[in-house]
Amino acid sequence: MNCQQQFKAHETDLFLISTPKSGTTWLKAMAFATVNRVHYTNFILNHPLLKNNPHELVPFLEIEYIDNSAPDLSGILRPLLFNIGTSVTN
Repeated sequence: MNCQQQFKAHETDLFLISTPKSGTTWLKAMAFATVNRVHYTNFILNHPLLKNNPHELVPFLEIEYIDNSAPDLSGILRPLLFNIGTSVTN
């Protein structure tokens, strides 16, 4: 509920929506690399994907709001890139 009530998206923000076990890690890595390619021109030496798991670089939006009703997202480069968790129900 905090996420729904507090989060204000900008028109440049990107949300990855995927079901479990459908290539989410790969999708996050590719999206992060594409969106941030201008920030990391020397890929070999300083690209965050060399040292971080894609799940750390593209967090789940809902998790950002679990411990904090209004997290400070101002320090994150735009466009914001978040994953939105979904579940499969039969």
